[in-house]
Amino acid sequence: MALAIFLIIVWLLLAFLFLAQARRLEADPSKIVDGQPPARWRLLGAVMIGLAIINGVALLFL
Repeated sequence: MALAIFLIIVWLLLAFLFLAQARRLEADPSKIVDGQPPARWRLLGAVMIGLAIINGVALLFL
């Protein structure tokens, strides 16, 4: 149970970091290197939020 709560926190922190990176790249497109568009960072953030939600729902059934 503690592991599930820990993973929710970690995934949400990673999601906010990825979304902040996308926002930084949108604000200054000159920082885009190796063809990594802001949409990729936004997608990673959405995936992390989805994992946190799935983990939270699973936690309800423990």
